[in-house]
Amino acid sequence: ASVYAEEATAQTEPEELLLEPYSLASAEELMDNPLFRRQREKYLLSTGQPEQVVL
Repeated sequence: ASVYAEEATAQTEPEELLLEPYSLASAEELMDNPLFRRQREKYLLSTGQPEQVVL
């Protein structure tokens, strides 16, 4: 069962994976959060098109 869970997680869109835990917070709160900033920077670097990610 854990194998299926890992496959399902791997297929999740990066934006959803990144933003879902923060969906209730404002953009200002997100950018004040070092963990979120680090994750977002990693995501922007991992994609070739950072302009598609808008807060």
